[in-house]
Amino acid sequence: MRIGTPGSAGSHAQPFTRKLMQHSNNLSPSNVTELTRRQFLMTTAALCAQGVIRPFAIYASSDSLPGIRSLPLADLQKYFHNPNAHLAAYEYFTAGRGLGSAELIGGPVSVSVGQLVPEWKLRYRATPEGIRPGGYLRIWLPNGGSLPVLGSGEVPSSVSVSAKGGQPVTTIEAVAFSKQYGIEFKSGQRVVRVAFPDGLAPGGKVTLTWKDVKVGDLAPRWADNRLPFRVYADHDADGFDEEIAASPSVAVHSGPADRLLMRCASTAVVGEKTRVTVAVLDKFDNPASGYTETVEFGLDEGTGDGICLPKPLAFAGVEHACAETAVVFTKPGIYWMRILSGPLSASSNPVEVFAKAPAERLYWGDIHFHTDYSADARAGANSTTDYAGAYQIGRHRYGLDFMAATDHHSLEQGNYDSEDWKMMQQITNEANDPGRFATFVAMELSCPKGDQNIYFSGNSAPFLDHTAGTDERKKDWAALEGFDCFAPPHHFCQDMRPWDWSVFNASLQPVCEVFSNHGRAEYSGNKPDYCGHEVATLPGHTWTEQLAKDKRLGVLASSDDHTGRPGCCGLTGVWAPALTREDIFRSIKNRRCYASTDSRTILHFSVNGHLMGESFNAHVSPVVRIRTASPTLIREIAIVKNGQTVYRVEPKSRFSEWDWTDPDFHEDAYYYIRLSLAPNPDCTNRSMFANREEFVWSSPVWVHHLGLGKI
Repeated sequence: MRIGTPGSAGSHAQPFTRKLMQHSNNLSPSNVTELTRRQFLMTTAALCAQGVIRPFAIYASSDSLPGIRSLPLADLQKYFHNPNAHLAAYEYFTAGRGLGSAELIGGPVSVSVGQLVPEWKLRYRATPEGIRPGGYLRIWLPNGGSLPVLGSGEVPSSVSVSAKGGQPVTTIEAVAFSKQYGIEFKSGQRVVRVAFPDGLAPGGKVTLTWKDVKVGDLAPRWADNRLPFRVYADHDADGFDEEIAASPSVAVHSGPADRLLMRCASTAVVGEKTRVTVAVLDKFDNPASGYTETVEFGLDEGTGDGICLPKPLAFAGVEHACAETAVVFTKPGIYWMRILSGPLSASSNPVEVFAKAPAERLYWGDIHFHTDYSADARAGANSTTDYAGAYQIGRHRYGLDFMAATDHHSLEQGNYDSEDWKMMQQITNEANDPGRFATFVAMELSCPKGDQNIYFSGNSAPFLDHTAGTDERKKDWAALEGFDCFAPPHHFCQDMRPWDWSVFNASLQPVCEVFSNHGRAEYSGNKPDYCGHEVATLPGHTWTEQLAKDKRLGVLASSDDHTGRPGCCGLTGVWAPALTREDIFRSIKNRRCYASTDSRTILHFSVNGHLMGESFNAHVSPVVRIRTASPTLIREIAIVKNGQTVYRVEPKSRFSEWDWTDPDFHEDAYYYIRLSLAPNPDCTNRSMFANREEFVWSSPVWVHHLGLGKI
């Protein structure tokens, strides 16, 4: 097992491999790196059973061991030895190996979001082996929409089960991931468990009837939107069930066009083509179905005439309800555009146009979202997306400049294995398009004392795996030695796994995620907090409280999306020389970045000419300079100094530019900017931001008062 710097063995793996060698006669230091996955799993399973090591105490590089899906079921059952603790993992890694077949024999095979389905009928047929006494089926009904209830049609979403060849006992339970971790997802209790105390005869048939079902609202995948009816069988009554080879599914389609969405590159140069992305969405913010109209371009109110507008954009025959065009500007300035199509219209984000190419341009990205490779996304989301599709959605539907998929680690949870990780890196690297679109190899690591995302500057990264129930942060960081990466903490002040700030690595943690769909983490008690947790901000854990403890933390915002909509809640703005992986990576590490709830607000912020993320010495009062343009009215611009708001301006316009001299500079200080914005009718995510105030936060500038401070 190779850990640490590529091409060398990492020292922190030694205690684990020593335990393997001490308890196995056929292992030695020379051959431990040659372990097959089966040898490794069997040795590990034995040691887990003896209590010598914890389950899943694994640290392996991405090219060390093959995947585990091809192992015999008996071997996997030894490894995932506790069916209650490892439900989601066993379910995921044995997909397609269950016995029997299933088909939909009644009801529509194609539906629309939000549709009411009078009835679906599903039939399972056992193999000639049948199901032994004590065996069972689990039928995971589609996420989103109606939750099933037992009954024969008396109430909506009722489920009944009949069988030929056995006497079924039917109950409804949570999905495996929920049972494993005791987490109640919105998807809720939607697994129908059909037990056979006396068995099911060879070739026996089981029929499930589900009546008056409301289809969920989401259908955001890039391609092949389907609602699966996943069928799992425990044919031999061993307490382990496996999904059958071909679970039935139905196609799901979005609704008709309800609104338009336009996103432009934020920085432009006179005479250059500047990217414009247009998407057509239904009332649930899915890509609209059947849209064949033409979109026309115009100038928004208050915009000058130095622009060559794009030609009308015809959507007839356009796939995925999104398209890209270009605009050319003829004069410097700030521009807002508008699009119209029949009764539909939308405004763009502001575009700042320069006469000559600036040293840095503003780019927008979402670098924290999940795909099918995250077990909680499969279990808890109404819909999710495949890995490659996520990059297509972010780039082409929402006009993002850079992205990073951050699927959860841990085989125990039922996430990806080392073979998956190789493919995930390959997809990420293939999606990287220097000059047009940047991607990062990344992952999310979770533990009881906090979650963190790891971002790499290169094409490859180690495969890290350990139980999510242990605090392995220092070991994770040791495994990253030799890799160019950074590791910002996530939802660090909420009541769900808040970050333990006593463990801090300044070089790995130059920034923190101050906003996501988990809420805002600026200061204790900040409102609105956008947080669904009982405790939105734990005292002592917020961003400003860590700044007060001399931690140099810039800010990011990302979605942490689990529903196939990267870029819809939380964006990071980055000032970088070019749109490449390396340039975006360096700018974030240097804190040349800022956080936005959703709006692509342009923000220039400096102190004595030093840009956000920098530090410098001063002996006279610093001058703070601000230039900003927003999609909506700017309600307030606040200068925050050492955690306190020291100056406010209420522009009540979309543009503001001014400076302020600190009249009370007598000690070290950090300064950052907070913008409060009016609600945006053209927000990306209406369920999150419709009619709600939005915010933008700059990374700080640190100023050392000569002769007095600590910076």
